[in-house]
Amino acid sequence: MYLVRVRFGLSIGTAALCFLSAGSALAAGSGTSISTPVRLPRYVPSYETPSQRLRRLRYEYRMHQLELEKKKAEAERLARLKQAEQDAALREKVLQEQEAKRQAEQEVRDRRLAILRIVNDEREKAGVAPVMLDTTLNMSAQNYAEDMSSRNFFSHETPEGTTFQQRILSLNYMGQLPACACHRDFSAGENLAKGQRSPEEAMKDWMRSPDHKKNLLEPLYTRMGVGWRDNYWVEQFVGVQERYPSSSSSSR
Repeated sequence: MYLVRVRFGLSIGTAALCFLSAGSALAAGSGTSISTPVRLPRYVPSYETPSQRLRRLRYEYRMHQLELEKKKAEAERLARLKQAEQDAALREKVLQEQEAKRQAEQEVRDRRLAILRIVNDEREKAGVAPVMLDTTLNMSAQNYAEDMSSRNFFSHETPEGTTFQQRILSLNYMGQLPACACHRDFSAGENLAKGQRSPEEAMKDWMRSPDHKKNLLEPLYTRMGVGWRDNYWVEQFVGVQERYPSSSSSSR
């Protein structure tokens, strides 16, 4: 609390003590005033030595650097957190895709085995030797079922004119057979179906058709492959007869 007192003359040869303050008012016809104490700010020296100024600037610079480092660290933390979330989402997506693929492959295997069982049951009834599933033929049949489903066509030939024999041989089917000093005769057949919802329904329709039934019960066929996608059904049969110079023959 500061009280400022100012002495000034009211008239020539006359001096009076007055109290100067905010809101003071001079009394009319007198040399006195009514004063109220005034709160003034504390005085802070503005002068600093060069060394003090240098220390202050260094301190401010250091504080600024620390603030920048803090912001950078926070930004990096948020970036790592975002990247971790993206990685987790990607891993989850990959796992879901893998699970969906596994389920789809399992569904194909189940339908393939069901078809094989019914085919061999029918061949047994007709007194014909059973056929075996062949990995290459399974691949060929599955590829063709997926091709028909994706391009929405239904034919024994692709839109480009490729036949089922060419599709089978393009997978080097004959080249995978063991070497022998013989001549091999290649025979093949294919059954297609569309719209059937189960292996039993597809086989029932094939057995009703004379041409499809002939493929199913052909004694020359010893291997088969099955493909399925979106109710497109493919059966491929192959028989390889080996003829030796002694005129004896065997079937594979």
